[in-house]
Amino acid sequence: LPRETQELQLRRLDRFAKLTPEQRAEVKGLYMEANSLPPARSTAVKQALYRLQQMTDQEREITLHRPAFQARFSPEELRIITRLADAWMGPAQ
Repeated sequence: LPRETQELQLRRLDRFAKLTPEQRAEVKGLYMEANSLPPARSTAVKQALYRLQQMTDQEREITLHRPAFQARFSPEELRIITRLADAWMGPAQ
């Protein structure tokens, strides 16, 4: 992987490692919820998370609050996306 990508992945791993056991359990539960969605919706949620991972904090924050982005997902799906994005990448600053 390119150095920038490696550094990003290391920051994410470090962030996840710093989560409390309760927070890690929540992340696992959210991921299980994403997996239990109908296949097309699960794929859409995972693709959104992947795209969000490629963004800067500012881009991610703008995207998460964009009406067109929100219209693509149910409230439940948005909750999963937002909470997983926060856990893996940290809240946008």
